[in-house]
Amino acid sequence: MFIDSIGKRIVIIFCIAFALLFYCTHSTKAEENIDIYSLEYPNSSIINMGPCYLGDSLHTLIAFKYYGDSLVFIQNGEPTVIVSKSEFDDSDAQNEFNYFNPDLNRGRYTYNFNGSDSVDAPFYYYADPTDGLNPEGWFYANLETSIAYQATQTAIEPYHFILKAKKTAKYLECYEELINFDSVYINPTLAKSMDLRIKSTFKDNIVTGKSSIHRLSPYADEVEFIEKDYTIAPTLPKKYQVFNWELQYQPINSGLDSVLYYLHFYPDKTAEPNTTDSISVKLVGIGVEQSLQIIQSNMDFSGDTIDLGYIPTGYKATITGRLKNNGNMPFIALSEKTEQFFSEDASELLKIQTKGFGEDALAPEETTDFSLEFQVDELGIFFEKYVIESNILERNIFGVPASAVKKIIYVRGVGAAPQLRLSVDVLDYGNVVINEALCPSQSDSTILISNIGSKELIVNNISIEPNIKFKVSDHSFVIPAGRDTALTVSFIASDGQYGEVEAKLKFETNDLANRGELILKANGIPRKPYWLNMPTDKKIFPGKIVEIPIIIEDKDLETHPITRAKNFTTRISFDSTVLNYINRNIIGTASEASSVIIQNINAGTIELTINNVVDYFPAIDTLINLQFRAFLGNEPTSTIAFQIGHTKFGDGLCGDVIDITDYISNGLVSIDSLCGVQYKAHLRNGSALKINSLSPNPANQKLEVNITTKIEDNIYIEIYDIEGNKLQSQKMPNSNIGDHTCSLDVSNYSSNNYYLIVRCGPFRKVQLFNIIR
Repeated sequence: MFIDSIGKRIVIIFCIAFALLFYCTHSTKAEENIDIYSLEYPNSSIINMGPCYLGDSLHTLIAFKYYGDSLVFIQNGEPTVIVSKSEFDDSDAQNEFNYFNPDLNRGRYTYNFNGSDSVDAPFYYYADPTDGLNPEGWFYANLETSIAYQATQTAIEPYHFILKAKKTAKYLECYEELINFDSVYINPTLAKSMDLRIKSTFKDNIVTGKSSIHRLSPYADEVEFIEKDYTIAPTLPKKYQVFNWELQYQPINSGLDSVLYYLHFYPDKTAEPNTTDSISVKLVGIGVEQSLQIIQSNMDFSGDTIDLGYIPTGYKATITGRLKNNGNMPFIALSEKTEQFFSEDASELLKIQTKGFGEDALAPEETTDFSLEFQVDELGIFFEKYVIESNILERNIFGVPASAVKKIIYVRGVGAAPQLRLSVDVLDYGNVVINEALCPSQSDSTILISNIGSKELIVNNISIEPNIKFKVSDHSFVIPAGRDTALTVSFIASDGQYGEVEAKLKFETNDLANRGELILKANGIPRKPYWLNMPTDKKIFPGKIVEIPIIIEDKDLETHPITRAKNFTTRISFDSTVLNYINRNIIGTASEASSVIIQNINAGTIELTINNVVDYFPAIDTLINLQFRAFLGNEPTSTIAFQIGHTKFGDGLCGDVIDITDYISNGLVSIDSLCGVQYKAHLRNGSALKINSLSPNPANQKLEVNITTKIEDNIYIEIYDIEGNKLQSQKMPNSNIGDHTCSLDVSNYSSNNYYLIVRCGPFRKVQLFNIIR
């Protein structure tokens, strides 16, 4: 035991010593760390120094950071800076890489560090104009750089960069030779945007112009690559100024799209305004689409829906299907599951028997098979979902719609045995007027009998209990599965008796779960007399509007009579020199939910038709309100009278269901003539307002209008086009009684028909005239 204890202590001490040694070693190494990066591209090993005009130079800054206590240095040359030809440089210039140098004069220099310190060292590129092999284009160089210990003259840790620059003879040049938009889902809601950096290389005030596109790939469309809409063409006012030119990619179909984008500019807009030059960049993008489609199944299918049809309860079967990747990208499934249509709980009706996807991706044009097991245990319609979730959101794809994340295959059907379904439970004929002389004594109605089962429904017999006043058109028939038929049921009141009647319609079928039963109701009613009236105490000033209600009442205070009718027709007469019908008001009346048509039969007579579009009229006394304008006419009063032969209530079957013939009371309106004499509508000696002439007609420049008025009020003359738009309005300076002449300027009107309207007080005259150019 003692020896074991000593051994354990030795092991513990050894572990502690090893840990301290490891910590000290790595702690020292951590203190000797360096960091080298481009200030312009801190997260990239490629340093794009951009375009440089022939004979000019440019530079970038590289940061050298040292974390430690030793004396270190960097210098132009080994061991800290080594420049060599890059494998990316495919030009014929063998020594172009030598023009990338920490010193523009290619001299040798050294930066010494005093302890933990940093240096931002410049790196130059010189665009040699004497190089005849490759005077223009992109050039590359490999840069291996580090920080070295002064004591040992050895580099600490090398960093590798690729330097690139573009030698150019253009006054405006771009940084990029290629802009890759990568993968964008077709028809994205928002286009993917990237910037083309352009730079003024030679002088100030470079003005940009229009752009153009040259298609490289066969399916590229110019509308897929667009630029930002610059209202004013951007100008680069200073040499070396950089501008980010925004470009967008919005593919309309799948596949590779590549174009050459040309941006035109004016080298010297002031001196040579018609001289342009251009720069170009290659734009590349891929329109992607994830499309998984059913191409085969042992069940009927359409689109993404598999239709099982009518399935007998207890039936168990398997759905097999084949899916094809019609997209242009591999389909990778994260999961497969079944769900109920209205929740995301695991489906009990539908189960996955064979998954369609494993760990491998389904390549474009490839297919995969799946199978689903289902069993119908209940009657009724069912919807289930087979959901395949893809990993498309984990890919670097722009603009993925929500519909592309999951592929949903719907499975629907109807679980049923032979099953009877009736369109209604109660067939109510409502009020049926019993009147052998005027109305039909039979009322017919149709019900729909459906078989929602998987076998044919056999109707052996239809019986009515008690067998009074109802009959059916057929007593036995067969309805195939999934079909329906119409059955006519009639209410017959030939015995002249009134009152409510109820019976049961019973079906004898092979549907053991539902024999089927229907309640029949009807109410036989006689025609009763009721009072139809309008008020007789209405008084109104001339020129004002009076509202006359039509009222139907049951003076015996029984069930409201209007509830037995669905429509109403009448003709109403009145003194046209005293009243003029202008409108109706149905708000709050029995006609509020009805179709109302009012027509002028002649002066002083209107025809009113009301059809209830919902059901019977509601129990409201006021049927409708009629609005009239009052005038100082030939009489102090006007009767508003119903024309007896044209006034009737109907219910759709009978045109006269309410007896009102001997119980109609007409209305009476009295005119208060103490004021408003100027509103007399029809003077005994002629009209109160008259258009005597329009000259010339057709008109060209001027239109002379001569009118006569017999009342003293403001006179307005207006011109409207044939579409009802007011073009001109003029008030006559004189409002006296008599003749008036007005000249209207029509020189700006085109050839067409026009309306002239003259208004004086409540009176208006309209006359058509023409203009010919």
